[in-house]
Amino acid sequence: MTGRRRSPEAIVTKLQQADRMLAEGKRVSEIVLKLGISQQTYYRWRKQFDGLATDEVVELHRLQNENGQLRRRLADAQRENAALQELVRGKF
Repeated sequence: MTGRRRSPEAIVTKLQQADRMLAEGKRVSEIVLKLGISQQTYYRWRKQFDGLATDEVVELHRLQNENGQLRRRLADAQRENAALQELVRGKF
């Protein structure tokens, strides 16, 4: 079974649906069947997104993406710096 990536907005919507179903007295096993996800996915989403509003999740996702880009830039700069230091050491 292959996984599908869902947008943070879609995840929050599914968690809100799950909350409504839980309030109706349905069990988690019934809810995940209806939502088309596994229990593991449900609990992972709960851990990551529980209590966040849709706009907060969008902002969190944007910040995570930006953080990843900054980390890649830093790693590139550090590699470049190390290469330049090797060149300097070789000349002297």
